[in-house]
Amino acid sequence: MSLSKKIAKNTVISGIDLSVSIVFGFLVVPILLGRLGEEVFGIYSLILVFSVGGFLSFFDLGLEGALTKYLAKYDGLKDYDNFTKYFWNGLTLYLIIGLAIFLILFVTIYLIGVFPFNIPSNLIVLTKNVLLIYIYQFPFQFLSLGFRATLTSVHKFGALKTINMVYILCNFLLIYFQFKSEHDFIEYIYYFNAIFVVKCFFEFLVSVRVMPSNLRFKVSFQRPILKELYGFAKFLFLSKLVGFIYNFTDKLIISFFMPIANLSKFNILVKMPNLISSISSVLNSTIISVTSNLSASNNDKALKSLFIKGTNFKMIIIIPIVIVSALVSDQFIELWVGKEYSDLAFLSVILLIQFAFSQFTSLGSTMMVGSGFVKEVLPYSIFGSIVNIVISLSFLSKLGLLSLVLGTTISHAIIFMPYTLKMMSLYQIPKKVFWLEIRKTLLSFVLFIGVCVPIRKFFDPSNFLMLGIEMLLMLSLYFLMALLFVLGEEDKKRLRRIIKI
Repeated sequence: MSLSKKIAKNTVISGIDLSVSIVFGFLVVPILLGRLGEEVFGIYSLILVFSVGGFLSFFDLGLEGALTKYLAKYDGLKDYDNFTKYFWNGLTLYLIIGLAIFLILFVTIYLIGVFPFNIPSNLIVLTKNVLLIYIYQFPFQFLSLGFRATLTSVHKFGALKTINMVYILCNFLLIYFQFKSEHDFIEYIYYFNAIFVVKCFFEFLVSVRVMPSNLRFKVSFQRPILKELYGFAKFLFLSKLVGFIYNFTDKLIISFFMPIANLSKFNILVKMPNLISSISSVLNSTIISVTSNLSASNNDKALKSLFIKGTNFKMIIIIPIVIVSALVSDQFIELWVGKEYSDLAFLSVILLIQFAFSQFTSLGSTMMVGSGFVKEVLPYSIFGSIVNIVISLSFLSKLGLLSLVLGTTISHAIIFMPYTLKMMSLYQIPKKVFWLEIRKTLLSFVLFIGVCVPIRKFFDPSNFLMLGIEMLLMLSLYFLMALLFVLGEEDKKRLRRIIKI
């Protein structure tokens, strides 16, 4: 299978998984908001913040990216003896991290009684009890990261995403039938933990089957391997810290310094930007392993092409979605959760503007992991995260939620150009070559906005079907424009080969 087809196939699989996650995310919010109210829904949101997909991603310490890189390397070399060693040593590190965080939080919340969140007094006991049950899941959450790294490294996206989709469906059914009032929260967490443990068990079974049968349970703990994993992971950790600041500090700031109801509002305004971030991450999901394979074989030409073509294709897919989302954000929020939240649309649009800058660096920053260039580009990410935090905290008392979205968007605007130029220099890509690739794409976005504005004024959707037709019409017009006028002949041929037209 060609590189393009492999990337396309795995991206489609990840996209299906994302679609299930999107539907779940959108359906759950009005259900819980209507049944529990803003404050209890804020507590539910707080629980999600404290997960490996949220605040606890900080404690991954960059290990997932490092494990994916090394496992992909040895899979490419067909060296399954080393593959097995890195697999078991990686799981050992994850188990240690998970158990350590469980013990720290158990002692902090249960024994010492530290509870720094801004929770109404009548809900403090409920929140503490929910957290104390939920933290038993943490060791399994970190083990799941190890299994995800393993299956990603060998391109087993079908099995990985199938397990995740079944898990999401079970969780949704549990929420729909379990949650009737705040009193159901405790029982839900018990069931939720059980479902996650089952998910983790199936991920383990699929992961060990990747290796030859005689090596699957050849467990060994070797200090040099542990040292090598963290030798590379320490740079990824700093990169992870930057992502953590961009993605999760806003929710932590709200949890500590603002009424918990603001966490509910923030979850509403970030839903569409988070959706686009998820789509972007899906398009990046196969890049670390692919880049690692190409770097191991010293295929510099393919790496340059992947950066240039990949960045252009990502922009063609993501930016039109951003434009359409910004134009219909007020309509979407009114239909989704009600007119009383329509003022959040303005904040959502400001947050969406970040993608006009971040998509220059999104794919390239993922390639940096596979190529081992994380150290070289870290200063740009760190500077951007500092700008984000400074702006967010400086204006928090005056602007509230607006300061948080401004911090994110302004920081992306400041760093995108030097960051992009640095990555191009690492791959020895001339500026002119990159500019010639993307110039028609950038011009098409300007023209697309001009086309969409009158369409937006024509539509006043009264339901999601009409809103979907409006969005689909605008996106279809752009992708038709891209196919006819933006993509070059070589790109059109590559696209036809991928989809077998």
